[in-house]
Amino acid sequence: MSAEPPWEEFLRLHFPGYLLPDAAREALSEAAAIRFLDALGARPGELAVLRAASFVTAHEADLDAFVRVDLPALLRAPRRRASSALVSFEGHAPGRLDVAATLRSRLSGRATRFTVHAPTAGSPRPEDAVVKSVARRIVAIATILDRAGVLARAGWSASVASWARALAVALASPALRAVADAPITAHHERCAIAAVHPAYARAAALHRALREGLDDRSPARIARAVAAGALLPRDDAARFELAVLLRVVEALALRLEPAGFTLHRTLLGPGRRAVVDLARGDDHVRVHYNQACLDPGAYDAGLRHYLGQTGRLRPDVTVIVEAPPRPARAVAIEAKLSADPSYLAQGLQEAFLYRAELAAHLSGWPKAILVASSPLPGEPRREDDVIAVGWDRWAPASVIDGLVEGLVAAREDALR
Repeated sequence: MSAEPPWEEFLRLHFPGYLLPDAAREALSEAAAIRFLDALGARPGELAVLRAASFVTAHEADLDAFVRVDLPALLRAPRRRASSALVSFEGHAPGRLDVAATLRSRLSGRATRFTVHAPTAGSPRPEDAVVKSVARRIVAIATILDRAGVLARAGWSASVASWARALAVALASPALRAVADAPITAHHERCAIAAVHPAYARAAALHRALREGLDDRSPARIARAVAAGALLPRDDAARFELAVLLRVVEALALRLEPAGFTLHRTLLGPGRRAVVDLARGDDHVRVHYNQACLDPGAYDAGLRHYLGQTGRLRPDVTVIVEAPPRPARAVAIEAKLSADPSYLAQGLQEAFLYRAELAAHLSGWPKAILVASSPLPGEPRREDDVIAVGWDRWAPASVIDGLVEGLVAAREDALR
């Protein structure tokens, strides 16, 4: 088994620490969670994907036992007791007498009418409804995860896919087909807990876990699901972009907090804003992720006029420094998960395009940066407006110093 890439390890340890305020890590409303995921480029319904993945990883052993052991045994077992229905007969009583109903018949003048509990062998029981409901929900979870494209990359993917196949067969069996689809009530759960076969008790426990894990809208549960699973639907390239983002945020905070700046995590605010804002009075260093937050230039105008395209250049990371009365300055960062020289050369071309397109805003040093996941031979040179850095050196002190140039010096001068 190959070791985890260094950037993956960094991301796992730091996500979402630099993105969510402390309070939001413990309690996150559904609306705030959706905004958070949207800011990371989420697709619609991704919160449901995260909750489904969190449920599976938390209950993997019970799910596997239910699908592979308990349910097959239940479907093979003879039914130990039968249901009954109230039936009235004239002159005889083939079943367990219902005294109250028979007495009512006598009082109404029907002296020869008996009402009994007549057996109806093979009828579905309340606990069967719990089993069928849990089976259907596990299949639905597998469908959600499969459509999100996360099963192929997850360690539990083979189990989820095989569960879905096995449950599809079970749900098509005569025993479960005969069970009516109905909302599960407390009565259904009590019957399942009291039933003899272990499949029923496990189904009742999974039903409660499904209700709490997928249906409960409490902020605490949503926060746990987001923190544990928000990286899961991302492809490798997007996760590397987030690692590059968090590393530069960490480096900026380490450099600026001793100079009086405070780190504000702003991603949860309404609208697409900066991921973080390092602020000291009127001075701000704002970091944006995957946003077209700077006014475009000639390239954008050409796309619109000649090709009728309205897409904007969106650097993976944009750092904007505001230190009045000087004009704001920015740097555009492109992240490439690759060791392929031709692909990295393409990434460097994109960085040069940012340098030309956003020139009005890129007045400091460096102006644009390519960050590669693989080591690069060259060191950043101050005379180059566009530079390239490997993950093993990201984010170099010289680059951070260039980004915050003037901010820290102004503070140090004031303290003298």
